[in-house]
Amino acid sequence: MIHILSHKQSIISRGFLSHTLLDLHHHPLIREHALAAVSLLTSSSVVSRKTVFEQAYGGVTILIKACRSGSEEVQEHIAGAISNISAVEEIRTTLAEEGAVPVLLPLLISGSSLVKEKTVNFISLISSSGEYFRDLIVRERGLQIRR
Repeated sequence: MIHILSHKQSIISRGFLSHTLLDLHHHPLIREHALAAVSLLTSSSVVSRKTVFEQAYGGVTILIKACRSGSEEVQEHIAGAISNISAVEEIRTTLAEEGAVPVLLPLLISGSSLVKEKTVNFISLISSSGEYFRDLIVRERGLQIRR
């Protein structure tokens, strides 16, 4: 993992991200490390986040599918990666269209505190982007009133 941290710009610039995302279909340990790498790669600059998003052909879809069936550790990395890339305004529409909201909202109830924190960050960013996104959160029952 330290090796990935020290060379993340090289990984991004050479286009290795799509291969990392393909590793999500392998053994659970490989999947967890691949997702940790994606989360780390999306944690730096806006340029880095855009590059990661552009190189990850179908990456949002892959992340969302993995989140549905993943362990708590996997969900933590996915929530982190999605929260990180949602900081880029142009990517938020894709996240909404690909179904990130209905997949991440349940993590506010069932996830670990770290998963909840990352999910809250995502929901906060996406809801600040306009009516469409706020309506989507309401439609997905993200603002249920508890009695």
